[in-house]
Amino acid sequence: MKSKERLESNWKAWVPNCDLERKYFICKAVDDEDGLHLLLISNDYKKKICVQFPGMVYAYRNRLELAALCTLNEVIDKTKAFDVSDWTFFVVENSAYAREIAKESQDIYPFSKLIHFAVVGGQALFEVITDALPIITQGWEFSPEDMHP
Repeated sequence: MKSKERLESNWKAWVPNCDLERKYFICKAVDDEDGLHLLLISNDYKKKICVQFPGMVYAYRNRLELAALCTLNEVIDKTKAFDVSDWTFFVVENSAYAREIAKESQDIYPFSKLIHFAVVGGQALFEVITDALPIITQGWEFSPEDMHP
């Protein structure tokens, strides 16, 4: 059953209304009182962005790309509009991961309200189960408390 659910997952490229490069590396994940933020940098190391999750984050996981080969190899875009190796941001419909979170919560968090967002960045696959799409801002902003010598 798990294999069938995974095959039924539908990965769709998420293209926000901002000027983005096609591929980014994930440099850092920050989960603190201000929420979950992913700090990414473009392949040419010139463009930095912050992916902020404004809604509730129910779960997330991070895997090395090599530890997610089966998942990434099963990503099929029926329209042939993208390739997982050529884009960074995805929404996964009919997600087995989101179903697992709904089931584990005894449907306190219903599957129909969960969004599975995936970032395929550099050598990692970072997946987030949330209730709102992320917001992308240019650059990385840190407060003085975040700076470490």
